Amino acid sequence: MPGGNMRANGRPANNSWEAVQSKTFTKWVNARLGEHSLGPLDDICTDFSDGTALIQLLEIIGDASLGRFNRSPRMRIQKVEN
Repeated sequence: MPGGNMRANGRPANNSWEAVQSKTFTKWVNARLGEHSLGPLDDICTDFSDGTALIQLLEIIGDASLGRFNRSPRMRIQKVEN
């Protein structure tokens, strides 16, 4: 079978492209947040989990306020609300 290192969906079996995409997107997000003196993200999967960094990014991109949100969510329901 040619390309024996392929998955059933036709994508390469190695996940190096996912790491590259994640690193690239993280750099782009940090550049946008840095323009407004907001702290850098290390890992978008964990740093977006509570919703605060994502809301701040969306407000920067959209140039509009998204309203009130919990700035320091502790409980899961607060994170989901964000």
